Order: sequence, then structure tokens, then C-alpha cells
Amino acid sequence: MNKEFAMPLFLLSKSQLAQIPSPLQRVATLAADPFTSPEHVSEALYTLNSACLTDTRGAPKLAVTLLPLIHGILDPKRLPLDCDDAASGSAAFVRSTTLCAYRAIILLNQYSEEDLIAAMPSLWPRIWRWIQLMDNQNYFNSLSPLSTFSRPPLFELIRAAIGFSGEATAHLVHSTDDVGLFIAHTWADMVSDWEQGRFSAKDYPCQLTLHTLSRFFVGSNKAGRFRERLEELCDGLGGAAHFGRLVMRTVSLLVQNIDRLQGPEASALAKAGVKREVLVKGLSDTLVFISRTHWRNPRASEYRSFWQDLAHVGFIKFIVNLTRTLAGYNEGSFMTIALAACLHHLLCFTELGDRYLHDALKAGLLVALRSALWLYPASDPDPYNHNMELPFLFRNICISMHQYASVRAIAAALPEALDFHRKNLWEFKIFSDASKKSWINMILLAQERVEILKQFRQSEFVACSNVECHVLQTKKKELKCCARCRRAFYCSKECQTTAWKSHGHRIVCKNWKHFPSRNRNTQFLFFTLLQDYKKHTPALLLQELAYIYRTGHTDFCILFRYEGGRCTRTVVPAKDFTGEIEQHSSLQVELDHEGDNKFETHVIHLTERGTKFALALRCSTLAVREGLCSIAREIPEGTDVLELEGTCPMLFRQVKELAKVEVVQTYEGDANMSRFE
Repeated sequence: MNKEFAMPLFLLSKSQLAQIPSPLQRVATLAADPFTSPEHVSEALYTLNSACLTDTRGAPKLAVTLLPLIHGILDPKRLPLDCDDAASGSAAFVRSTTLCAYRAIILLNQYSEEDLIAAMPSLWPRIWRWIQLMDNQNYFNSLSPLSTFSRPPLFELIRAAIGFSGEATAHLVHSTDDVGLFIAHTWADMVSDWEQGRFSAKDYPCQLTLHTLSRFFVGSNKAGRFRERLEELCDGLGGAAHFGRLVMRTVSLLVQNIDRLQGPEASALAKAGVKREVLVKGLSDTLVFISRTHWRNPRASEYRSFWQDLAHVGFIKFIVNLTRTLAGYNEGSFMTIALAACLHHLLCFTELGDRYLHDALKAGLLVALRSALWLYPASDPDPYNHNMELPFLFRNICISMHQYASVRAIAAALPEALDFHRKNLWEFKIFSDASKKSWINMILLAQERVEILKQFRQSEFVACSNVECHVLQTKKKELKCCARCRRAFYCSKECQTTAWKSHGHRIVCKNWKHFPSRNRNTQFLFFTLLQDYKKHTPALLLQELAYIYRTGHTDFCILFRYEGGRCTRTVVPAKDFTGEIEQHSSLQVELDHEGDNKFETHVIHLTERGTKFALALRCSTLAVREGLCSIAREIPEGTDVLELEGTCPMLFRQVKELAKVEVVQTYEGDANMSRFE
């Protein structure tokens, strides 16, 4: 016998043998004999395991009696040094020796909870080293727990160990490096076997894996090792993308079997032992586990790339569709938790960036939310309280409504959302107050932006880029664009020459040529701003008048501040936004030339993005401001200008006349806008 694999001398005492049933005493003695070959020891351990499975009442006592034997067989000194030396004939010997360790380990599954807690601190380091050997050598190739290597019995032991919440044993397992790799490999094998029909939802490996995953997910978070375990899971599966695919495969299998339990096969499956609560619990635990990686937590940078990888493999569309599916089940608290986890995932994706929000909206996010909200009243038990997530979800949708892609996706789903809004909002108490308010605000804003979208699609007219030209509304195809920047359009050669020489297009053009043409999102933003400006021109002119009356000068700009998708308009000193204005080429050229003001300065502040940029609104600024200055000189001292309609009706009518004269033509974009695009 190779001394490298020799069994340590750890014989059972006479008192220990006396506690073993007579028919098994010889088997136990054989298993503990250091001079017995690994093949015979393995057969003896097989017999002992079979006896434990047969006599379940006496199994714990027998297993505890065999503890010295288990210690000896798992001794690290027996770990092979060269598992791949097949040429020398040691590969078969290594396998049989490892099989001895495997069968010794699964004897521990017969222990009571108290006995296992007592034994694990000394046994776990030995157990884990042998499990790593089995995993690295790909010995797991059968579902049979005794005849050869199988993951489920080892998984059962890990599940028992990590199931002791707050116990040192569970912490010991979760603190072990690479334990997530074994979990990942077992999880992947289980899903593959399930997909290929090697077992079904009622089978022991499936239910065991789901239970163990649940305990592993929760326990790693309690042990403070969540990030390490997640990284190991991803590494064991080949990356976060493969992790996402495995989650989708697992959830799809669970949902398929839940659907089968609602169909014609329900009674047959129930008799076969398929338990709905096991499937739903596995579903909710899997989804909740991913929710713990929400990148808004204090360790945001650690998980942002994880969510992006999930999005790249189609996880957004999958979760949107899953939300609609789960909303149709209407049963059980665990289903509520699963649905809440889906909403949490959607919140994560909507906060990840516009691209991901657009994908969610295209996949039917509004309809999915409508389906989810139909199901669960705010009073239902929900430990993850999805009503806390909903206001943020609705707010994120509102924030995106200055984007063409978002509004286009919303327009497709709006009719169904409106139908739900009109018929059921008050009939069912489905919202918390915050959720209800956010939903109403989102629906109203969506209606406004969809209407603007219709106008935007019908708008085919642009102005000549020569600010002195009177051609303000003509079809774009009738104009000629600048061949260099392809952003400026002219009705004639003369207008192009004038703009080049007198209005600084020569300076602007060399900057614009380095950036792509405006995309649809930018065009839609400009159009939305113009519609908003036209709608609120009288109120804005009153603010400008108040500023002129208070300060005596016209060095102001108009700040459009977007927050939660809504826009507030304020007249502010231009010096507060010098940086943004200086970055805008058209405005800077206008200021440098000190000529007639052909532009009105607007500053756009997208609050949630932390983005500010200036835009030049081409309008009859000079005439209007001269009119406002004239009105300001006539206002009595101490007058509240914003209340001019009540205090000085005649002057207010003059302001309204100026609002009619004020014709908004177009916004002048800039290379600076590439940051927004």
C-alpha cells in the first residue's frame, strides 16, 4: 500500500463498538482498520450508510458513535498529493480513497442538530478540503447518494450547517474561501439535470438545492460575506453574465412547474409530491438574493457593473415579463415577496441609466407595473414593502420623459395604463399615499409628453440659420445644410455668407464638425423646451419685468430646472451661470460682437443628472426687452410686479401684447450638447 494514502491509526474502542448494533460491529471494525484497502473501507462505509437510511430512529446514535472513524478517514494526511498520476496507477486509488472520505462525510447527515453543531468546528476544515478535491477532479457524475460521488448529500450537510442562524457553525462555513464555487457548480448541475429531465420538481436534488441556495443567500449576508460569496458564485459560473443566465433558467423552470400545478396536471403532480410552496419559496429566495446587490447601497461601485452585465444578457426584459406573470398568480405571501423583488430589480435598472430605462419601457414596464399594482393592496403583508419602491420607480420614469426614446415607449403602453388609471385607481386601495401621488403625477406628465411627441412627429419646419433672415418656418428639405458641420441650414448662398462673416458661424462651425449631428433625444428636448416656453411666455415676461424693475438692468437668463420630470422656470442673474454660457459658442460670439441681441440665454438644469448647459433661444429679444424696460419705468414704486394683473391692469395688458409679439423660432445647439447626447 502507498504510505502516502495510509489510514491513520484510529481504531474504535470496545465501548464504542458495543454501542453499534451487532450485525454492524464487524463492518465498523473493518472500516476503522488502517490496513484495510480503500475499496473495502468504502464498501464498509456504504453498508453503514445504508443501515442509517434503513433505521432512521437509531441512525443519529450510530453516526455519533462513528465520529472517531469519520475523524480518521477525513484526516488531511490522507489527501493525495498527485491526483492526476494515472500512468502509475494511482488515479484509481485516489478515487477510491476520496470515495471513502465522501461516504464518511455523508454519515454526518444522520447527526441531530445539537451533535452536528458540536462536531462541525473540528470537522469542517477537513470536510471542506475533501469537498474541494472532489469538485476540482469532477468526480460528481451521478445522482445516487451512495454508489458513487453525488453533490446532493454534501449540499445537504452544508444546508444543515448554514441553517443555524447566528451560530458559530454557520459563520464558519460562510467564512470559508471558495465555498461559493461549490455552490455555483452544484446549482448549475441541478439546473442542467432538471432541464434535461433527469429529475423533476418533486425530486430530492431539486428541493434540496433550492433550500440550500436560500440558506446560503441569507446566511452569507448575515455573516457579512455577501460580496465575497457573490464573486465566488460569478467566478464559478464564468462571470456575472452567466450568473444572470442561470438565474433566468432557474426561475423559468420554477415558473413552468408552478404553471403546471395550475393546469390539467395539477392533481397528478400533487400526488407525485410536487409542492407549490417549495417552488414559490425557491423563486422568491432567488429573486430576493439578487436584490441584495442593489447598487444604490453604500458600496455602489461594487455592484454597478454586476447589474450592467445582467442587463446585457436580457435580464431587464425577463424581469418585466416575470412581473406580469407573477401578478397573475395572486396567491401566498412568498409570491408577494417574489413580486416585490421584481419591482426592486426594475428600480435598480431604471436608476442605472437612460439606456436601461428605455429597454425596460420597450419591454412593457408600464403594463407590468399596472399588472403588479392590480394584485396587491397596500395592506397586504409584504416584508420588503414594494409600496416603498413604487414612488421611486414612477419618479425615474418621469425623469426620463425629456428623452424621445422613453416617451415613444410610454406612448405605446399609455392607453392600457390610462384604462387602469380611470377604472381602478379609486375602486381598489392598491397604493400607499406616496405611491398614489407618484402614479397620478406620472400619468399626467406622460399624457403631456405624448401629446408633445405627436406634435414633434408632425413638425417638419425649421428656420434659416442666418439670424437676420425672415425665413422662420420652412420645410427642412428646402434648405441647404453647411457641408462642413452639417448642423446649420440656409435658404440661400447670401444667408450662408452673412452668417459666416457677420454672425460667427466660422467660429462655431469648426467646433461642431467634431461632433455627430443631433440625435432624436436632443431634438425632442429642444422641441419640448420650446413648447414649454410658448405655454408660459406671459408668466416668464412678468418675471423678467420684475427682475428689470428690481435691478434696473437686463443681464439675466432663464433657468429651466427639471426635477422629477417637471420643469420650473425662473429668471436669474446671468453671472450665476457664466461657466455654462461661456461654453456655448453662439452665445459667446453674440456677446463678443456686442451687437443686437438675437438670442435669449436659457440654462437647462437636469437636477437628477447633475447636468447644466446653456442654450441660445433665437427670438426677438431686443424688441421685447426694450418694451419691458419701458413698462418697468411706469410701474409705481412698491408694486408687486408678479401681481400686476390686479394692481395695474393696463400695464399687464401691455405685457400680454409683448407675449403675442414674442415669436419663438428655434434653439441654437452647440458642441457642448454632445455631453447630453
